[in-house]
Amino acid sequence: MEIVKDWSEIKLKQMVKFLKFESDKPKSFNDDLEELEYNLNLLSIFSKENVGLDYVLKLKSSVIKSKLDELKDMLLNVPDFTLHNYFIWEGVKYSFVDFDDIGMGEYISYRKIVERHQGNVEMLPTVLAIICRPVKETKLNPITRKMEHILEDFDIKSLDFMASKLENVPVLLVMGSLNFFLTGKIEPTNNLSV
Repeated sequence: MEIVKDWSEIKLKQMVKFLKFESDKPKSFNDDLEELEYNLNLLSIFSKENVGLDYVLKLKSSVIKSKLDELKDMLLNVPDFTLHNYFIWEGVKYSFVDFDDIGMGEYISYRKIVERHQGNVEMLPTVLAIICRPVKETKLNPITRKMEHILEDFDIKSLDFMASKLENVPVLLVMGSLNFFLTGKIEPTNNLSV
């Protein structure tokens, strides 16, 4: 079993599982067994092969200890999740909507998702599918003299498809932007605890 060795290997869906798992984590463990169960789940979440807990339970204790040491070293070195204007993933350039110029369909979908899930991290891929889309064209704005991205039109019918596709985007590319859209703040989002 291989685990991710660097933050660039972590997909959004793994981060969602991790953040949800962390939110349910007790402030302190009652005993060694509870801590061991927590650690085994971490290995399952951050396995490259997306193995389940059943697979992890079959590993030898020496392998588990070695993998946990690698994983904890990586998790303790959380990078700053930078706010990106765009990113290229799987050969496609994606960019984020300008909230000052957002369409009503996007706005209503965004508000409904955020209100329905009230901070539940499982909404992150859907929020990303609303605020981030492939770039159709990049052109110079004659007034601002800055390059602007023209995005594909928002389509509510393809929202679930886009959300499932974007679950696999590397978290380093999108976490800073997701944080900005959800909080309205531009700040490093490296406050994870292990």
